[in-house]
Amino acid sequence: MKSPYLHLLKTFLPFAILLFIAQFFIVRSLELEDKLFYSTISIYLFHTIITGLTCVSLVAIHKVAPDKTGLGYLAMGVIKMLASIVFLIPLIKAGKENYIPDVFEFFIPFFLFLLYEMIFAVGILNSSKNKAD
Repeated sequence: MKSPYLHLLKTFLPFAILLFIAQFFIVRSLELEDKLFYSTISIYLFHTIITGLTCVSLVAIHKVAPDKTGLGYLAMGVIKMLASIVFLIPLIKAGKENYIPDVFEFFIPFFLFLLYEMIFAVGILNSSKNKAD
């Protein structure tokens, strides 16, 4: 039986690394590095840690109570949104004139990582459905 943690490691880390490299070179080519509040690496560390914890939590919830995996996904989504607000408080308080590049730099990866979480959660839910059939 294939470990869900191993599957997570094999798929999530390359996904996060490829996204980081792509955004790093886009930011560098547009010469936005000095204009942005957060560095690309700090944003990706935040997203990688939060998404990794979410996926590991989903696997743990699914092992204990498979029927509660969907609720666990929703709860982790709320926690992720609250953590994002806390992460962005210094940017909000900075009083910059133009927030648009910072917002795009944070929320484009936010939604891509959220998409990964959703696909991962659906995969877990489908694996339990296939076992039941």
